[in-house]
Amino acid sequence: MEILIMNQLNYLDYSVGRLLEPCPTWRQRECLGPMFALLLVTLTCLPLLQGQASGSSNSLNGSWKEAVDTEGHLLHVPQPVERIVTLGPVPVLNSLIFVLGVGRKIVSGLPPWARSPLWRWQGILAPQILNAPPLQSVENRPNLETLLALHPDLVVASPEIAKALEACKLPVFSLKLRSREDLPKAVRLLGVAVGAEEQASSYVSYWERIDRIVSRVVAEIPREQRPRVLYCSLRSLSTPHRIVDRWIEDAGGQSLTAGDRPSEEYRFSIEQLLVWNPDILIVEEPEEIELARKDARFASLSAVRRRRVLCMPMGVHRWGRRTVEEPLALLWAAQQFHPDQFHEYDLRSETREFYRRFFGYPLSEAEADTILRKKISEK
Repeated sequence: MEILIMNQLNYLDYSVGRLLEPCPTWRQRECLGPMFALLLVTLTCLPLLQGQASGSSNSLNGSWKEAVDTEGHLLHVPQPVERIVTLGPVPVLNSLIFVLGVGRKIVSGLPPWARSPLWRWQGILAPQILNAPPLQSVENRPNLETLLALHPDLVVASPEIAKALEACKLPVFSLKLRSREDLPKAVRLLGVAVGAEEQASSYVSYWERIDRIVSRVVAEIPREQRPRVLYCSLRSLSTPHRIVDRWIEDAGGQSLTAGDRPSEEYRFSIEQLLVWNPDILIVEEPEEIELARKDARFASLSAVRRRRVLCMPMGVHRWGRRTVEEPLALLWAAQQFHPDQFHEYDLRSETREFYRRFFGYPLSEAEADTILRKKISEK
């Protein structure tokens, strides 16, 4: 029986990994259909093969709450939620758990790629995850055996992984973030699932307030006075998610990668970069500021000549991506694009108050400056 169980688990790991791999052709996508169906059957049988219930200990006490995830699926979540697992883009998902004030209930660890000092705030806000078992491999393949052994009350997962776990008989909250508006909606829905409705409402009110402040000022700025902005990696000549275009525009910039993208990640050539000639370059790593200044390929760019190459702040996640720190990113960007109109806002104080209010952490001025990467951007 043990051999049979391990064979099933190995197949699950392989199949979920295949499902999450990019498929360059429609024919390959169609070929995954039978594999997906077989995967669901295997998942359904897995608890029986193990000879144990797949639910959490709380599921046995009969206390449940109905919740709805971001894709409209109805969940029955055992109460109280004490054990949370995150699967997929783990730092992003963890950030939503943190902002709801229940970060100490995460029982899954960080994936291998998120265990570097770059992600230190994940461990500061939830120290237990540093010693918790990782549930994903370097290739992001979930470890189903470890997942079930953790007996989670709630699994928060990306839509792809949530779909693959449908037959696991676990409460799986599918969390999709594609647009800026998806974030407050996701926080509110997840707040219901974990019993943190009041904290969720407080965050959504803050998100809406910052959005109103920035949009009111930006509405008065003519488009020709808005800088042309590129958020990218200079090493790979690429920009990440479509959400980048949206917050750049909402902060009063003109995103050079806005428009019809073939995929979330947008790649471009050095020739295209020179044609764009951005007024402001925003990069994610401090080393890329030096790269922009020293690499002859970038010497003619207006942003380089005018020393307008900025490093995006990073706390629990890079502010320019999908993270609950996005209101701070919007305010930071607006201040960078239009310093005269937003000079009265103290980003250091705003960041410290955000961490105190939503993460329950007393952020020092020095820590805030590190997150804002002030010394890096001021060089």
